[in-house]
Amino acid sequence: MKKIIKFMFLGIFGVCSCAFAQVSTSKWQSHPIVLDGDAKDWVTAPSLTNSDSKINYEFRNDDSNLYLILKTTDENMQKQLLQAGFKLRFKVKAKQKITANIVFPEKKVVSAPQNADMGKKPDVAQMQKPTDGAGQKMDPKNIIIPKEFALLSGFVFSKDTITSNKIDVNRVSFANSKEGSVYEFQIPLRDFFGEGYSMDNIIASRIQLQVNINGQTQSRGNGMFPGGMPDGGFGGGDMGMMMPPAGMMPSLDGDAAPMIKKSFTVEFNLTANNK
Repeated sequence: MKKIIKFMFLGIFGVCSCAFAQVSTSKWQSHPIVLDGDAKDWVTAPSLTNSDSKINYEFRNDDSNLYLILKTTDENMQKQLLQAGFKLRFKVKAKQKITANIVFPEKKVVSAPQNADMGKKPDVAQMQKPTDGAGQKMDPKNIIIPKEFALLSGFVFSKDTITSNKIDVNRVSFANSKEGSVYEFQIPLRDFFGEGYSMDNIIASRIQLQVNINGQTQSRGNGMFPGGMPDGGFGGGDMGMMMPPAGMMPSLDGDAAPMIKKSFTVEFNLTANNK
């Protein structure tokens, strides 16, 4: 009787495990996808969705590359991807096991100037204007906005840092839209399976993708002090906490959504042209 109950339990556990597993098959891509941060090459909207993060995604491959798209129309998630950063972790269960990462680091936000005259109403417009090293105002036309970048680790050939829209057919590359709604990736299959692989052999190798989206503490103020108050409060230092001038108190009911860590994992197999 005990053996029967044990087998029944194992059977139920197996059924539940299968029900919760997300296993997909990559679609065959007949021509290379252009990485430009625009989803038009994918024709249809990404077919898979993670409801928690509100991210749509899809895999495709040809005989040279794996293509991956992450897309979201949720503005809060777009900001979180750009500001808090995220990590893609690939685990390949092949003859040579690979664990590889593409990491988008968190962006640090510069705090408000700490040398403002106390008791004087801050010039919000002045605070928001960028300056050069000498404190002079900079012409917005001369501002250089750094491109998005990511760090690589664990791939067979691709190493170090990659930059958005700098496409190299021989290494991992990506492109993203300015608002963070679309991320497109191109990963050479040789970065998973080495040189001389055969499509007929590698389609049996399951690839696991884990998407880890960082969390970040947001200021709930009126936007004057991004990243929080200087010295931990108004005034700081030995002066203790000082209240801001009338009308400048940050709102505690800010509408910025909290950036909470999110994660999801999916598994998929590649496909061959004749399948």
